[in-house]
Amino acid sequence: MLFAYAPVFAQKIPSGVNLNRLFVDTKYVDSIITVRRVFLAQVEQLPRSIMRDTLKLQAYILLSYIYRYKKSEVDSSLFWAEKTNKESSAKLYSDYFADGLVKRSEYYLYVKKDYVQAQKYLQEIISSNAASTKQKILAKRLIAQIYDTTDNPTALKYIDDLIKEIKNEKIPDSDKNEYLYRLYSFAGGILDKKKEYQKSIESYAISKSYLTKFNNGIVLAILNFNQSELFIKTGNYDEALKLINEAVAIYRLQGKTPTTHHILLAKVMLGKQKLPEAIFYANSIKKKAADNKSLILMQEIELVLFEANKQLLNFQPALEHYQSYIFFRDSLERMKKSSEIIELEKKYSFEQLQNLQTKEQLIEKLKIEKLELEKLRMFSQKQEAEQLSLERKFENESLNSKNKVLENLSVLNDQRNKDKLRQITIKSLQSSLENQKKIRWFVILSAAAILALLFVFIKIRQRQIKTKNDYTKKESQFQQKISQTEITALRAQMNPHFIFNCLNSIQLFTAQNEAEKASEYLSKFSRLIRLVLENSRSEKVTLENELETLRLYIEMEAMRFKGKVSYHINIAEGIDTGYIQIPPLLVQPFVENAIWHGLMHKEEGGIVKVEVTQPNENLLHIEISDDGIGREKAAEFKSKSATVNKSFGMKVTNERIELINQLYNSTTKVQVFDLNNQQGQATGTKVVVEIPI
Repeated sequence: MLFAYAPVFAQKIPSGVNLNRLFVDTKYVDSIITVRRVFLAQVEQLPRSIMRDTLKLQAYILLSYIYRYKKSEVDSSLFWAEKTNKESSAKLYSDYFADGLVKRSEYYLYVKKDYVQAQKYLQEIISSNAASTKQKILAKRLIAQIYDTTDNPTALKYIDDLIKEIKNEKIPDSDKNEYLYRLYSFAGGILDKKKEYQKSIESYAISKSYLTKFNNGIVLAILNFNQSELFIKTGNYDEALKLINEAVAIYRLQGKTPTTHHILLAKVMLGKQKLPEAIFYANSIKKKAADNKSLILMQEIELVLFEANKQLLNFQPALEHYQSYIFFRDSLERMKKSSEIIELEKKYSFEQLQNLQTKEQLIEKLKIEKLELEKLRMFSQKQEAEQLSLERKFENESLNSKNKVLENLSVLNDQRNKDKLRQITIKSLQSSLENQKKIRWFVILSAAAILALLFVFIKIRQRQIKTKNDYTKKESQFQQKISQTEITALRAQMNPHFIFNCLNSIQLFTAQNEAEKASEYLSKFSRLIRLVLENSRSEKVTLENELETLRLYIEMEAMRFKGKVSYHINIAEGIDTGYIQIPPLLVQPFVENAIWHGLMHKEEGGIVKVEVTQPNENLLHIEISDDGIGREKAAEFKSKSATVNKSFGMKVTNERIELINQLYNSTTKVQVFDLNNQQGQATGTKVVVEIPI
């Protein structure tokens, strides 16, 4: 009997697999799965023993790992991980139980992108007394990866502490090298996002030093590509080109030919001012990026083509590529905001609403708000299509104008040729005249020639000036179109930002089980959505419409802070709010800033005042004041919090004001004043906005 099962015991689970082939060879993945399942069937025939149980659990772990690379059956990865936990728990195999939790967390991390669920399993491993040191370090390494992916502000410190811990732990060198390669790679990515490029390059270099101890394949090539992009950002194009060529050579050794590296080559050529080569490489990858629907890659391609054509003075293609770049950039921004909204909706726990009689009504209203949001997105896409149509019409008109200029130049050249022929004819007739008339005719013809030359010179000069003016006009129109495109893009970004902030407030009410207030809040939110949707249809809205939007927003914030926030909106007499027009959502970010940074940290709350006056018929004066804690204390609170970035709404509003001033040659001004009492203590903040009308 023992001889009959000898082949089964000889076929041990391999300690590792060829990671490079997993990325590129589906047949290799299928072969591993087939061999493991056959092996598992043979193990099932063995007599019950610790050896048989161990072999089964090892096979389960490997199958859970491999199925992550088989896209058509990726959910099988979770099945085998759960099977590992079920059988190892029953047989008290604590080490394999921890391995099963690792595979479950990896499934939610890599496949479902559910970082909350993934971290839940990893924390269970770290807090378990049965898990080994190696398993706990692996769990911490995966948490570091989650922090990196979710832009957790403590990610870099967590990674640095974990690197020190791993270097001091007594674990196998093979595991230590893999963990350190990954952690230094995560650190390099975080430093890249923080624009600390030199530190990022150094971190990637250390990561490569650990990686080459156990892998010189596709993963090393990917690290080379990452590092080359950092050298491009720092202007070291020769080093970037060297790393790109090394990565391509690695791919070819594996029997593969990469194509996405062409965008890196395009950036290198652009930096080296080899503009035709940059355009060639960008266009060579364009179709593949479109087929794969890679918005990030398409965005980078269009940006390279825009910069190259602009430097070549090809304004029409440059404008077209710039608009495509804006479209892909904003599509990515909308996807990011949509994913944030989806993550926020996941956090709603319907268990908290079980005691509410209005649960169904709230769900229905949430559905209505989702439909409104979808309408807003569709309308934004329609606006982009109309804008693109107008720009194409502008291109056709500019092309016709250029053709007319060329035709006029051709007529001028013909006229010049005719003038030259006329002069030759006159000179030939002149030679046949009598000698006594030569002097007189010479003087007359010389004067005529001078006048003719002067006439031709004046005409040519006029044509040159006209051509130069046409060129300057087209360049001015080109820059104006770019500014208009930027303003449209920034205005489109305000809407998802505003809606996202409102959803945060809805989450708070639903979490506190306040049904009536949640219902009232949702009603106001619905009215606010409709106003925002209407305001998005034009570059400017009436002052009455803008103040109504502002009033609804402040009432919603006042409900959220349970009466701690009050407000006054005062409009001076004689102001026609239904006639005066201003850019939409221009005042709201300053009010939002007053509430969140001025009054939020004030225990007894406070008041926001909005004063609207019209000093003259061409100027609108708006003051937003609060009796909050002041900017200095607000900065202290902000520095102690995890979020230190400037308000998104304030950032976009300032950019919009700069572009509006540039485009319309206007002087919209924003001034911020600190309010203090007689003792010099802060009593609030005042913002003054002056808008030409």
